[in-house]
Formats: sequence, structure tokens, C-alpha cells
Amino acid sequence: MCGMKFSKKTDYAIALIDALKLTYFSDTFTGLSQIAEKNRLPKMFLEKVAHILRDEGILMSHKGVHGGYRLARDPSALTLHEVINIFERTSVMARMRPPKTSKECPVAKFSEPEKRWRDIDTRINSIFKEITFA
Repeated sequence: MCGMKFSKKTDYAIALIDALKLTYFSDTFTGLSQIAEKNRLPKMFLEKVAHILRDEGILMSHKGVHGGYRLARDPSALTLHEVINIFERTSVMARMRPPKTSKECPVAKFSEPEKRWRDIDTRINSIFKEITFA
């Protein structure tokens, strides 16, 4: 079956939020170096993602010795849909494609017309809206 393809920014944002979810309750800040090392992610790229999430009000940052990032919103109120839509500007169904774009998705030949795909897109987005980081 075709896989769902998201950008690295989206993948890293999900990993970063997951790593920071307990900071919302403890009111502590965590450095990106620690998160990058623990999750084997490139720190420089993680910094770019963190800045975007901060600008969107998802994260808070603090400079200094005890600085870093923390989650600005309750993880039980933050949905996967919100995070995906920060980094992905196309519909979910536009991201359904085989690994090699030159090949047709084998599922497509068994699908209903366009209306059916829009229904699937709506359902997938509905699922993403139900998934939180709690």
C-alpha cells in the first residue's frame, strides 16, 4: 500500500513535541542538544523546527544556563492535525504516493472516483484531529 509522506520538518516536529510534552507540566526547559542526542536528530535542523513551533505558539523558549524549550500548550489539547498543518500545505491525499513518484500507486486503480478520495481525505484529517500528544 502507498505510504503517507511527510516532510522531515513534520517528522522532527512530532519527535520534538513528544520529547517536550512533560515540560508543560513541570514548567522546565530542555536544551535541544539533549533532545537531538537522545533521538539521534541533527541539532541544527531541530533548531529550525523549534523556531517555527515557537513562532506558532506551540513551544516557549528561554535563553541562558537553564534555558531551552518547553511545550507552551497542554499536550492533551494539541493535535497531530495542528502540527502537520504547520509544515504541510497540501491535503493529506496529495501526500499519498508511492516511494518513487514515477510509479502509479497500486491502490489508485482500485479506488472510487475523486469524490471518494475527498471523503478519505476528510476521514484521515478527522483522525489526525483526534490524536493528541498526551
